[in-house]
Amino acid sequence: MAYLVDANVMITPFATPSLHTLRLALGYSSTDAVVEWLKQWFTSAFTSGHLVGSRELIGEVEKRKDVASQLIQTLADNELIRLLDPLPATFDYLTQIEAFVRAHFREHQADDFSRGYDGWYIALAKTYGIPLVTFEGLYLPQYRQDFRKIDGKVRIPFIAWVFEVECVSFYQVLSPPGTLGITA
Repeated sequence: MAYLVDANVMITPFATPSLHTLRLALGYSSTDAVVEWLKQWFTSAFTSGHLVGSRELIGEVEKRKDVASQLIQTLADNELIRLLDPLPATFDYLTQIEAFVRAHFREHQADDFSRGYDGWYIALAKTYGIPLVTFEGLYLPQYRQDFRKIDGKVRIPFIAWVFEVECVSFYQVLSPPGTLGITA
């Protein structure tokens, strides 16, 4: 099964705190070994079609100028990422998603959501009928009676759920060492 990747799925694992956590969980002796394993894992996962991307993913990750940025650039330059192109339905879904968020969330939170690509990833996943993988966790946001709106950051898993897009955690798609032909 293919999973559409949210940018944070490429960015967060390469952050120093995440590398230390993965080092402990995977039993590596150094974070450098985890970086190499992650690079191999992402390369294999994209090459095999386990993960798919979008131009927005590449653009968001490339802006960072770090290990994730270098990796995504290499994968893109070598055409190792299957990119999902938007279809007319993608724009229809995005319009519906934006309308829902504007109608049900506080204005500043809707504005923050609209400035990013989260809605785009959800619309693209819905267009292709594939799950979206993200680091964000699913929780039920709270409705504020005094604002008559949902309060809090607009999160991918909640909006994906509203629009019947399967949303899974990075850890659900991350294969342990020795799978996908990768070793430490």
